[in-house]
Amino acid sequence: MKDKKNWQIALLLVAVTFIVYLTFCQKEYIVLNYFLPLANSILHGKLDINCALPLNELVNSSGKCFVVYPPAPAISLIPFAIFFGDKISQTYPGIIFASLAVGFFYLYLAEVADKKTAILLSVFLAFGTNFFLTSLSGRSWYFAHVCSVLFLAISLLLAQKKQPFWAGLFLSFAGMSRITVLLAVPAILYILKPKKMDWIKFLAPYAIIIGLYLIYNYFRFGSVFETGYSLIPGVLEEPWYSQGILSLSYIPRNLEVMFSAMPQFIGKFPFVVPSTYAMAIWLVSPALILSAFALKNRLSLVCFLTFWLVMIIDFMHGEVGFSQFGYRFSLDGILLLIIAMIPVVKSRFNLSYVLISLSVFINLFVVFEFTFGLFRP
Repeated sequence: MKDKKNWQIALLLVAVTFIVYLTFCQKEYIVLNYFLPLANSILHGKLDINCALPLNELVNSSGKCFVVYPPAPAISLIPFAIFFGDKISQTYPGIIFASLAVGFFYLYLAEVADKKTAILLSVFLAFGTNFFLTSLSGRSWYFAHVCSVLFLAISLLLAQKKQPFWAGLFLSFAGMSRITVLLAVPAILYILKPKKMDWIKFLAPYAIIIGLYLIYNYFRFGSVFETGYSLIPGVLEEPWYSQGILSLSYIPRNLEVMFSAMPQFIGKFPFVVPSTYAMAIWLVSPALILSAFALKNRLSLVCFLTFWLVMIIDFMHGEVGFSQFGYRFSLDGILLLIIAMIPVVKSRFNLSYVLISLSVFINLFVVFEFTFGLFRP
C-alpha cells in the first residue's frame, strides 16, 4: 500500500512538473541539437553525422564528422528518432526526461525520509534549482544535464532497493551523459551496501559501459583515451583554455563563480537579470545552504563529500559553463546535495520551507524572464 501511494504521488509530481515545464519551455526548434542527429545515425548503423549540419562543435576525423559529447543522451533519443526522425525538437524529450527525474527522485526520497520531506525536496529540485531553467532549453549541453540527473535518480532508487546490477547500469548511463557523474560511486555504494556478489553485479555493467565508451573513442578518433574535446576546431585558441581543456589552475576560477558570481542590475524592469556567465549557487538556490548543516548524519555526510568528488573534474574545466543560469556544472551532483539536506529539513521544517519557497520564487522569476525573452542563456 505504501509503495502504491508513493507511485501515485510520484506520477502526480511528474504530471505537474511536465505541465509547468511545457508551459514555459522554449517552443522554437532547437538547432544546437547534437544528440538527435547522432540518434538518427545510430539507427542507421553509423557513429558520424552529416558534416553539413549547422553544428559548431563537431570534430572532423578521417573525413567524417563526430559529436564529441558522451553518447547516452543520443541513445536515449533513439525512440524519438524512430517515430519523428529529426523533426522533433530536443526540448520536448528534455522536459519529459526532466519530469521523470523528479518522479524517480521522489521515489528514492520516500524510501529514506518522511513523505512531507520527500515531497518538499522533490518540489525543490523541480522548481527551486537551476534544473528548472536548464530543462526548458533543449540545447545539447543542457539536455545532457537532464539525462544525467534522470539516470542518477534511477540509480539512487535502485541502490536503495538493493538492485546492484541495475544501479550500476544506470549510474554508468548517468556518467555517459556527463562524464563527471561516474565519480558518484561512493554515494551509490553506501546506499547499496553491497555484499559479496553484489560488488560484481554492480561493477560489471559499470565497467562494461566504460569499456564500450573507450571503444567508441577508438572508432571515432583512433585512440581509446581521445574524447575529442581538444580536437574541436579552434577550442584551444580560446583564452580560458590556455592550460588545456583540464587543469588544476582552473579550480580557483570555478570556485569563485560557484560562490561569488552576481546577477546584473539594470535601471529598468525587471531590474535584476542573471549573468549568462554564471551565478552563485547560494543565490540561485538559497536552500542548498542547509546541506552543510546536516553532516552529523552519515548518509548526508557521504552524499555531501561525494558531491565535491563529482565536482573535481568540473572545477578543472577551463570554461565555467557559459552560457547558463547559475553554475550549471553543479547539476552533476545536485541530487547528492539535496539528499544531504534531509535531516535539516526534517528537524527544521519551517525554516527549510521558507528557504525552499524563496528558491522557488527566484527560479520562477528567472523562468519568467526567460519566457518573455528578457534573459536567454
